[in-house]
Amino acid sequence: FYKIMSNNVSPSNKSNKSISNRFKSALLSNELPSRNFIYDINKLIVPKQKLFQDLRCTTSLDINLNNWLIDEEVIKEIARECRDIKKLHINYSIGLLENNLKYIKGFKQLNTLTMRKTLVIDSTLTKILGSLPALTELDISENTIDLNGMNTLCLTCTKLKSIVLQYMIGLNDSCLLQLASLLYTHQRLIKIDLNGSLDFTDEGILSLLSYPTNSTTSSNYTITSMPLTSLSISNCTNLTSLAFTGFRYKNNIQYLYMNSLNIKDRNIYEWVSEGCNNIIHVDFKYNNNIDDYSLLLLGK
Repeated sequence: FYKIMSNNVSPSNKSNKSISNRFKSALLSNELPSRNFIYDINKLIVPKQKLFQDLRCTTSLDINLNNWLIDEEVIKEIARECRDIKKLHINYSIGLLENNLKYIKGFKQLNTLTMRKTLVIDSTLTKILGSLPALTELDISENTIDLNGMNTLCLTCTKLKSIVLQYMIGLNDSCLLQLASLLYTHQRLIKIDLNGSLDFTDEGILSLLSYPTNSTTSSNYTITSMPLTSLSISNCTNLTSLAFTGFRYKNNIQYLYMNSLNIKDRNIYEWVSEGCNNIIHVDFKYNNNIDDYSLLLLGK
């Protein structure tokens, strides 16, 4: 790392030299993560030769570009050199444009993609996501999404097993209705994380939980059972006790996260116990309505 920094320091540039010394100190004290790379100070680009040399020392199947300053050339290099990647993490990346992701379109082995606080999730972007035939785990948290984007996502990413939608903007009831359609049409989605998203109401949660308990055939899909096993609605302070009436339907939920909710009605715990017969883990930290009676209802 220090060699890269030193090559880019001009002898007359005291500021750059100071930065280089700080990185050297951090490197010697092991403060720098082993897979973080240092940018060319003058051009603010990733030294690509160093990038791929280092990645190949471990694996080129799992690429982590979290918090990187990214331009189109970086994505092009990944597309050229690592077409068999299985996991790509670009959370909180700076400079990434929607058009840049066209280079990963159709990657056949990519099964995990995380891109928190990176891009607006619209129909153009979700079409690219839908072109990834192996995609099973998707995290697009802390972004803005529109209904067209959600609709395209649910129509094209049909093999999803896990979707994380934490602190989303624009994730409303109509979006959750589309997600419910994906859930019941293809019956592969087992994890939904809505932690901290506030733009939907009780109606959106009910659309995910309310379904016939017996095998039923409709014009769109056949329901044999509730596929969902993990649901997080923690910090969804927009919800009321009405949303929890949906838990009275028999379901397969094993992991339920319901932290920090502004609900005073203790009956919600009884409703959870009615339908969640396979529950393994319930997390309800920071709920002010928890008392002995609440635990008694939950244990029924």
